[in-house]
Amino acid sequence: MSLEILGSRILAPYFGNSIFVWGSLISVFMAALSFGYYIGGRLADKKPSYKILALILLIPGSFILVLPLVYPQVNNVIFNYDFGARSNPLIACLILFFLPSCFLGAVSPFVIRMAARSVETVGNVSGTVYSISTVGSILGTLFTAFYLIPVLGIKTIGFLIGGCLVVTSSSTIFFSKRGRNGSKSARLISSLTLVLILSAAGPSFASAPETRVLYEKDSLYYHIIVMEDSCCRYLKFDFDMRHYQSAMYLNTPYKSWLIYVDYIPLFFVFNPDADDILVLGLGGGSLPKLLHKINPALKIDAVELDPEVLTVAEKFFYFRNGVHANVYINDARIYTKKTDKKYDVIILDAYKSEFAPYHLLTKEYFEELSSILKKGGLLLFNLYDPHNREIYKPVIKTLLTVFNDTALFDILPDADIIVAGNSTHKTTLELLSNGAKIVRKRYGLNMMKRIQTWKEVDIDKNIPIFTDDYSPGSLYRIDD
Repeated sequence: MSLEILGSRILAPYFGNSIFVWGSLISVFMAALSFGYYIGGRLADKKPSYKILALILLIPGSFILVLPLVYPQVNNVIFNYDFGARSNPLIACLILFFLPSCFLGAVSPFVIRMAARSVETVGNVSGTVYSISTVGSILGTLFTAFYLIPVLGIKTIGFLIGGCLVVTSSSTIFFSKRGRNGSKSARLISSLTLVLILSAAGPSFASAPETRVLYEKDSLYYHIIVMEDSCCRYLKFDFDMRHYQSAMYLNTPYKSWLIYVDYIPLFFVFNPDADDILVLGLGGGSLPKLLHKINPALKIDAVELDPEVLTVAEKFFYFRNGVHANVYINDARIYTKKTDKKYDVIILDAYKSEFAPYHLLTKEYFEELSSILKKGGLLLFNLYDPHNREIYKPVIKTLLTVFNDTALFDILPDADIIVAGNSTHKTTLELLSNGAKIVRKRYGLNMMKRIQTWKEVDIDKNIPIFTDDYSPGSLYRIDD
């Protein structure tokens, strides 16, 4: 189970955390274990020996020891060939996890055969072995998920799991040859091996020559990387080298290198008097810092899922909790359900890599957001999806089931800013121009060029509405 939990983190940076990833993981592990049980049972009856058992442990241990070194290359090849959202994680799982899981499945029937001294004791031995195995799986799952991943990281855990299997294999040989006295030697070798394994497990990310890594850590949710070059400091999640969570100019820390950030103040064009702001997704704190710079009197709350992201924002991106924003550590949707506060503007920027979480694009969630908006309040979000340029159509159609007006700003070939509200007037370029003049006079912001990216959108009646029941998110295609 530790390997399966680790597998989810190995696949996530390349294929996401979708139902296809978890379906692939569970199916491959179950298929491999089933095959392993069968082969292990037959082999145990034909050649019941400790040497064979040691070999069964050594092979997956050796494979898993190499896994941290090769999985990025394997995943990159599959990602670049792109066999589809369903096939990509399935192929990766088969290549990376089927063989070691097969051998691990063979261990239980082999141990039962070696431990059973007579037919009369097989039931008791089987029950004991599977009981211990199940308890071990539970403890392995909890220990890996709650402690090892946040503290050690993927590479180290891979070495640790593989090393434990190799050590157990050698211990099996020693114990079988020397009886109780051999266990001391086995323990000594085990300790030395584990020390070597842990010392070999260093940082798992190599930066490009022009950049340097300032910080790298596995949190409960992401593999967090902070990088820097002569221009900017960057925040990345997992091993996605093509996208940034934040990119701060070193000489002007309140400015972001990411273009969409400059379009976030568009909400002032719709409501120059906006005062209470909620930002969903903190990242490096770019949005709160920019808005605080524009108007220090703004009351800004921010919701961030991962406490380690807040720590990184404060340490590396000059974000000040309680000054630039009051940060709440929570899931965006849970916070929305529980808060009693009302806001003039809600900014949805809760991205991991290039995808918006599917549960934040549904009619039900938009209704929840609408319920914590003040009268005349606005919802604004950055919709970015390089794989599906048409995703804005079902999103806007879903928004229109909750709000009576939406405005789309086509800011990049693969990114839009969408503003939704319950204005009594439909958005027109003239209204936007009038609002931009007020904003320039009040805040000194020139939004005239930015409002030129507004475009009218015609949504076909066949476009679906995203709900909690049906929300494919980035997997949606127009021909679905």
